Amino acid sequence: MAIVSISNEYNGALQQSGLADYYDIVLGNNPIAYWPLNETSGNTAYDLSGNNNTGTYENSPSLGESGPSEQISMSVYLDGSSQGVNTATLYSPVPFPYSEEAWFKTSASSPGVILGFSSVQGTGCATWDRLLYFNSSGQIYTNVSNSPTTADSYNDDKWHHVVITMGSNGCVIYVDGAAVVSSSITTTQSYNGYVNIGYTCIGTNPCFTGNVAQIAIYNTVLTPAQVSRHYAAGML
Repeated sequence: MAIVSISNEYNGALQQSGLADYYDIVLGNNPIAYWPLNETSGNTAYDLSGNNNTGTYENSPSLGESGPSEQISMSVYLDGSSQGVNTATLYSPVPFPYSEEAWFKTSASSPGVILGFSSVQGTGCATWDRLLYFNSSGQIYTNVSNSPTTADSYNDDKWHHVVITMGSNGCVIYVDGAAVVSSSITTTQSYNGYVNIGYTCIGTNPCFTGNVAQIAIYNTVLTPAQVSRHYAAGML
């Protein structure tokens, strides 16, 4: 099994957990940030992209919860109150084109934000968009104008892999390795902002309730083949 060069504190953990293959595949697509969310203690969510966008766990989410597979054996549980992850890097501006990727499991009948960008770190409100969002029916969409919305619901208490891409050819939402809905929209806000995980602008956007893992952000549009490969590797 090939192990890419990473920090010493993660070399052993990746080999023991079986995460190295999935990690290699994600890193091979050059994310600008990559938080596995596989910590078992502490307040730090490490960014393994090499770009040092360290996250901070807020309000004591439950770390070290089970993940979807042997490859992805751990996750974080967020209780829908104000638990989440603040991240350190201010993107100037936030990326376009972009792809956002996550693994999640939820049975919630309330809406929630898995991740998104905001001009304010954490729960505060200002400018925000590029949300990976659940509505109250468990359908997935993003908050840009005229966003596509999945026909199916995914609040079935099962693990799912989701990717949202947006670029000059429009927006595509992938679930479990396959494109499920798309739109020709290409309009997003341009501003300086941070990534928030589990919430953005509490009071306007509800917090996510459920398990999350393997959050990655790219400043490119992932291809269908890349998305399918990520899903297949993560399910091993």
